[in-house]
Amino acid sequence: MSTRTRDIVAWALIALAAEPYVVSVLGTYTPILLEQLARENGVLASDHLTPCINKPTDDNPIPHPPPPNNMSDGTGTCVLPIFGKSFYIDTSSYALYTFSFSVLLQTICVLTVSGIADNSNYKKKLIIIFGIFGGLSTAAYSLIGSHNYYAASFLAILANCAFGCVNVLMNSYLTILIKKYPFQSLPADEEILQGLLTENSTTESITNDETMLVGDSELGKVGSKISGIGTSTGYTSALLIQISALLSLTQLKNINNDMIWCIKIVIASIGVWWFIWQIPIALFLRNITTGDANWHKDMKLTSMIKKGYHDLGHAVYRIRDLKDIYFFLLGWFVLSDSITTINSTAILFAKTNLHMPMVSLGKIGVLVMVSAIIGSILIPHVIIGYYQWNLQHVLIGLIVWCLCVPIYGIIALNSAYEMYLLAVWYGIGLGGLSTVSRSIYSIIIPRGKESVFFSIFSLTDKTSSIIGPFVIGLIINIFHELRGAFWVLALLLVISLPILSKQFNLKRARDEADSFT
Repeated sequence: MSTRTRDIVAWALIALAAEPYVVSVLGTYTPILLEQLARENGVLASDHLTPCINKPTDDNPIPHPPPPNNMSDGTGTCVLPIFGKSFYIDTSSYALYTFSFSVLLQTICVLTVSGIADNSNYKKKLIIIFGIFGGLSTAAYSLIGSHNYYAASFLAILANCAFGCVNVLMNSYLTILIKKYPFQSLPADEEILQGLLTENSTTESITNDETMLVGDSELGKVGSKISGIGTSTGYTSALLIQISALLSLTQLKNINNDMIWCIKIVIASIGVWWFIWQIPIALFLRNITTGDANWHKDMKLTSMIKKGYHDLGHAVYRIRDLKDIYFFLLGWFVLSDSITTINSTAILFAKTNLHMPMVSLGKIGVLVMVSAIIGSILIPHVIIGYYQWNLQHVLIGLIVWCLCVPIYGIIALNSAYEMYLLAVWYGIGLGGLSTVSRSIYSIIIPRGKESVFFSIFSLTDKTSSIIGPFVIGLIINIFHELRGAFWVLALLLVISLPILSKQFNLKRARDEADSFT
């Protein structure tokens, strides 16, 4: 069963449905909502009694003037009481702690799901199930009240767990699509591109052994282009949703000036989008296997999960024999820690330090998406495809590109205009990194172990995403200053450079994967 163009399109629909959640909801509006909920329920750090925001009441519809030490004046620190007022945390860190905990639970879910996916033919069913669950969890934001900041965090955790499972299953599909691609009939780069865009790519698939004989350059091109299709489709979808959300926010403010209500409606509508797109995914996505699957039809669910964890443990243990994959994962652990935290940190910085209004924060999301689409198309088709740049060299260049963002945050970044420029710069790097990193990993993992190794990739990614936001949250709680977080983000990017440039070798990594048992 060879990869067809319709398979690539159906696979890309998964990103089209889910990417608006991670970009618009998780990356833009959830941090704003959680910070605003924390602020409206917070008190001043100076006395732990005075509300940060005085709301109008039925007896007094005109709100009291803010106290002289109010956070809105930039002269005080607003903290949120949690666990029965046993602890007080900075309101800016509440979203980061929520995200950190959600990734912890997401990691457990992803590891469990990967066992089922690798030992059954349930990949498609699982993608749809988690897509429906994630969509409904996101839509439920419309039901929370202004005092339910715990409920908002709970829904964020549920939706993020669902997205993590969808993401790792989608990545495992990518490896199969690449390895089932009919390379023999398309020796030239132009024909490879044509095969992605026409229905001529229905030639009988070559075997896995023949696939191993395909050169690194050709495999990298096809992998980058298929990955780029998924990335650009997801980012295009996220862009359209971001623009729609921005326009909706403008209209909703005319109906109700309550910021929390407006954001809840926008988030819920994105959940409906995610939910509805499960219908065409169910209709058009095929179950494609590698041809050497190690599962049995009569295997019980518990046995699948146990075998999945056993395979994962075996892969983690054997990873020491795959030194280049080990160093790639180590480098990605450090790199993704910074990249995934930059976005939420920058949004919170723009809201609290630059005092940018909600609509302006939405514009930042739009700029990031436009730039990410440009990066996801430009990098694989021009830099790699036309100029024949090595995938590993492109990855290093993108890291240096992204490093400029936290460095500028340290030395400057004092206006909304600068934030808009950084959003464009960051978006290009984000789109390129998403495409290139996924393409590299998909061609260096062993055959028949796609979900297991992408679970390790996800475990690496998610573990770093637990640590990064948590550390940034601690820094904010200690210093009550967001700019200091950029130092940590810059340091992490610098550390990743020698690991991915000196210790990791792409060709050697693929040779190691071919000999893995």
